[in-house]
Amino acid sequence: MINLFRGHFQFASVFSAALCCFVAASAGGDGPSSIDKEFSMLKDRLSSLYFAEVDEEAVFDSISMLGDDGRFLDLEYDGYAPFREHLLRVTDWARYFAADGTGSAEVYSYIERAMSWWLTEDYIDPNWWWTYIGYPELLSPITVLVGDELKKTQPTVFRNLVAYHDRSYVHSQSTPRGGGANLADMSFYAMVGAVYSGNARRMEQILERGFKPVVRWVGQEETVDGFRRDGTMLAHGPQLYNATYGRELLNSASRAMVILYGSRWALPSEMVEIVEDQVLLGIEPFTYGNWFDYNAAGRAVSRPVSASLGIGFIPVVERLLQMNPREPARLKRLLERLQEDRFDGENHFSGTQAFWVGEILTHMRSDYYSSVRLISNRTRRNEVLNDEGLKNRFFGDGVQFTLVHGDEYDDLPAVWDYARLPGVTAPRDVSLEPLVRLGEPGTAAYAGVLSSGREGVAAMELNTAGLKGWKSWFVMEEGIVALGSNLTAGGESEESPIATSLNQKRALGDILSGDSSGRTDNLGSRPAQLKLEGEAVWVWHRDIGYVVLEQDGVLKVDAEKRQGNWSSIGTSDVPAEATVFTAYIDHGSRIDNAGYAYINLPGSDVERTRAVATSPFVEILERNERVHAVRHLESGHLFGAFLQQGALELNDSLRIDVDQPCLVLLANENGYGVAYLTDPLLAAGQIHLKIGDDFSKDVRMPDGDRLGSTVRVPLSVPFEALR
Repeated sequence: MINLFRGHFQFASVFSAALCCFVAASAGGDGPSSIDKEFSMLKDRLSSLYFAEVDEEAVFDSISMLGDDGRFLDLEYDGYAPFREHLLRVTDWARYFAADGTGSAEVYSYIERAMSWWLTEDYIDPNWWWTYIGYPELLSPITVLVGDELKKTQPTVFRNLVAYHDRSYVHSQSTPRGGGANLADMSFYAMVGAVYSGNARRMEQILERGFKPVVRWVGQEETVDGFRRDGTMLAHGPQLYNATYGRELLNSASRAMVILYGSRWALPSEMVEIVEDQVLLGIEPFTYGNWFDYNAAGRAVSRPVSASLGIGFIPVVERLLQMNPREPARLKRLLERLQEDRFDGENHFSGTQAFWVGEILTHMRSDYYSSVRLISNRTRRNEVLNDEGLKNRFFGDGVQFTLVHGDEYDDLPAVWDYARLPGVTAPRDVSLEPLVRLGEPGTAAYAGVLSSGREGVAAMELNTAGLKGWKSWFVMEEGIVALGSNLTAGGESEESPIATSLNQKRALGDILSGDSSGRTDNLGSRPAQLKLEGEAVWVWHRDIGYVVLEQDGVLKVDAEKRQGNWSSIGTSDVPAEATVFTAYIDHGSRIDNAGYAYINLPGSDVERTRAVATSPFVEILERNERVHAVRHLESGHLFGAFLQQGALELNDSLRIDVDQPCLVLLANENGYGVAYLTDPLLAAGQIHLKIGDDFSKDVRMPDGDRLGSTVRVPLSVPFEALR
């Protein structure tokens, strides 16, 4: 094993040294020599990016398989995979050569031969991504580590190599695919070719037409891929994709940011700030340790690596810390969480965040994480594409993930029952494959999220597979209250059993259950059916409690061993096995006006779960087709989802009136009432809010890029008068 000294964690020192050398060298003017010195600086930085350890024995083993014509004898060049493997082997040789390993001159001759054949063959894959992103990505370390040598010894090979990089830029400017992460990737790999060919004009074009169009806040009315003001990354239409396409865009942008810093092609400071803002707005709230919320991962959930998607953001955060960021302490805490897979202690992020464009609410505390993702006619469910996401039909219809230990959903996507995704109300006997290839859009207009910073509300109209109704979630310090009403099955769902899933997670340890009388049963791992005969029934498993207050149907729980394969949902032929805990309310078939009310209690032991069942900390005020509302008994905070204009009676002498559908949270802040409002239809220019006789106001709602976001309204009324 050859240890190349300029590894991943030493980039900062190389970066700083190269910058100092450039500043000193460029003081003499802006002529050709200055440009040459800038290109030399960029080459040094790119080299530090691509140096890595290499196995000497593996290098010479693969060399032994190279034929005289430059092809590998053990590869059948049919499809993308062998052409990919060809470049991976040559990359190892280039790293060995760059480290000046024993016999490196001999290794270089094989590089010449292998690259001459690959570039002459010029394989064009049916999937455009390989030709314009995948292969240029694989070519980049070869270009960086041996490009200057090839320019001297094999000028034709070098010209073909640079031309392959430039093909990415040309393609990006001539196709609608050239947006978001794709444009950022193509721009970066084209930049590599431009640096090594010394093409200053192309560098300027890449900055102006490649990076600047994507490292920006995309307007809410725009349909292109990119970062939105709420921190969501939308790709392939209005589809939530922070984890994958968002990571790729941040990765390419942050690499360009540190590589180009101090040069005439440097990313402007406002673009660097956007990268930092996106990490803090759109990455930090989705990570629990290094688990990245599946709700924001798109079809990447179909891959065996999905349990650790957060790791991919480590280089992005490291690069930001080199750029004199505005919030270094917060970035360092995030980096520690990602590197150490930690989700507690001093480096913990805490808060409730409403993503009004992506229609998702995240809620993180020191001992748990939960998120709820909605769907409307403005957004799309997870897609099926490239044979991934094959069972994603209901991935977006109120999916709620809840974690305490961080491994609750590890490796489960391959064995999930996709009709029982956590939080979803769905039919069982319908096809689970999405009906639309690039993400099925919702059909209802009502979907909104609200946050006060600590508490929140999410609500949506359910309209999927012929199943209709209303769903809401009220996020509090102690847990999350979930309500459902008016659930009615028609169309393809009419004869199908309908269920609301409380959770479907990895099982470890016994399942306990009971009711509000104080009774407790240890179910072990046995299946059970719990009917609501008293005030509440409850289930507890591995530090998460579930208290069902109202239900039309039967609460069913189980822990079963399942076997499957990732190929059932994607392209990876990898077996999977897990014991899965499932809890759901079985509403039965041909349901009409069914509903439910339950409390999700993450971070709770059995005693607390039993206590909440005996004495809930909330009061359900309304659960019907007009309004869903609950009140926190101790604080008096009111959480409401007005599904239409109307009134909510708080007591015999006090009520709330609104003239538009809206989400409302009334909170006590320093003894005075504060209202938080969101428009879930994104249609009201203003909402008239009236609370008793003491407060009446036309509240102007946000527009433009903040359309659908939360408005804070001080009431100037003592909170006690609102209880």
